[in-house]
Amino acid sequence: MGFGADNWSALSAVVGVIAVICFQVAEWRRQRFAKGIDTVAQLDSRWDSVEFRDIRREAAAYLIDGNSTTEAAGEEAVRTVLNFYETLGFLNRKNVIDSEAIWHFFGSWIFPYYHASKPVRDKSRQLDPNCYSELESLVTAVREVEKKCHPSKSSLHLELEENITKFLQREAKLELAAVPSTTPQ
Repeated sequence: MGFGADNWSALSAVVGVIAVICFQVAEWRRQRFAKGIDTVAQLDSRWDSVEFRDIRREAAAYLIDGNSTTEAAGEEAVRTVLNFYETLGFLNRKNVIDSEAIWHFFGSWIFPYYHASKPVRDKSRQLDPNCYSELESLVTAVREVEKKCHPSKSSLHLELEENITKFLQREAKLELAAVPSTTPQ
């Protein structure tokens, strides 16, 4: 009893189905990646909009030394920046945007704002202990990408107080005219 025509036909059908499934999975992954890039590009445009650049200036000025139009306005600006990152963290956790794309578009901003905003985050957590939990996960995920991609295999250069201060000083002087966020400064 050999491998008859019916068996070859069945085997061919199984191989065909497997090939179609593999192709479809690859296509779904490609589409998910493309949608993630579209989403991150939209968020990048928002981040670099005139309105958000003004918020970032206000937040940075407040984080440097509490210098703001009012303390409430400064804290609100910081919370707006943190909420932006909270949204990125949620989208990352839901696999809409991968960590590497977030690192590429926003990595230079996440760490300084994260570290400098600790008092504001702590104050917010007194009312809601779960506040900014997505941000915590985001920072951890982006830190891992930074360690993998940076020549030093570390993220400490982004977390040094001196570098954070210099970053905030640049942010506090932002021009309102938008430039691509991936442009080196």
